Amino acid sequence: MGAWVVGAILLYALAIFLLKRYGNIQSGNHWGSGQSKTGWLDRLIPKYMDRFKLLDTWETDLYVKLTSIMPGLIVFAQVSLPQMLYIKGAHARQQMRQIGHMSVDFLICRKDGNDIKMIAAIELNGASHTRADRQQADALKEKVLEEAGIPLIVYDVENMPDAETIKKHVATALIARKQYEAERDARCGKNK
Repeated sequence: MGAWVVGAILLYALAIFLLKRYGNIQSGNHWGSGQSKTGWLDRLIPKYMDRFKLLDTWETDLYVKLTSIMPGLIVFAQVSLPQMLYIKGAHARQQMRQIGHMSVDFLICRKDGNDIKMIAAIELNGASHTRADRQQADALKEKVLEEAGIPLIVYDVENMPDAETIKKHVATALIARKQYEAERDARCGKNK
């Protein structure tokens, strides 16, 4: 036990020495030709790091499947609800805080002239979705998307459907979404 304490003290002393000696030295920015304003320690232990992979294994498998079975559609991954929705009304800020951290695993879209229009959101549910807090968040997300007329398709990672079933789900969502858009545009007086 004593050796660990001595080792920790020596390591701490070495870190203090290196910080005092080299902490203020600046070197060239390895991303460009300008000077970096961070010391060597900041470059060793960066504040921001990439996530190594954007999608987990289940999400990657579904993304590849979606893009291969529906080549005419556009598939976005990890889209936040605030990117998808416009919130209006007296309590818009409060509602945005409620959903601001939420996202959908995939957003299926179609190109319509110069626009990209939403068809459906897809969620993958794993074991974490059995927790009470996740179920509450999932229920809120479902309610919000339903109110916005965006169909939500939910798959369980342990029971993924085949390609034909996914196509049918997206086709059904497309019909529902187009009907919602027509009703919304008629209500708002739009001719599109």
